[in-house]
Amino acid sequence: MKLLNRKYSLIIMLVIFVSSCTYHQSSVSLIGTYKSYTPKFSFKKYSIGDNLTLKSDSNFIYENCGNISTGFWRLNSSNDSVLLFCVDFKYKNDSLNRINKVHCNPSIPLEIFYIESDGILINEFIAKKSKYFTSLKKIK
Repeated sequence: MKLLNRKYSLIIMLVIFVSSCTYHQSSVSLIGTYKSYTPKFSFKKYSIGDNLTLKSDSNFIYENCGNISTGFWRLNSSNDSVLLFCVDFKYKNDSLNRINKVHCNPSIPLEIFYIESDGILINEFIAKKSKYFTSLKKIK
């Protein structure tokens, strides 16, 4: 009976060890620079010109056609999405920074990118009553 309990204890410890390693592996493999990617043969509307850098210290820089935001990132509890929390937001056109003051709320995600099975990060948003997608592919 003790041998059987010891066997189950060893299996449980092994499962816990392996699951904790996979979380670390997935967050480490996300670190890098991503650029806009438009899949071929798609009828969806995609944004272009977006860049995202996920750093190992959990900081990010996200740049699109009109603005640059920085802050920190983390995975959601099920490890299938990257959450970007804004700390600083600036328009690329400096005169807009003087007129429009955008305040970030670091407790609410600015963007949520879903992690596809092939490592592509995808986000969807609505603008002018149309659904658009941002698809980012890792370049380095």
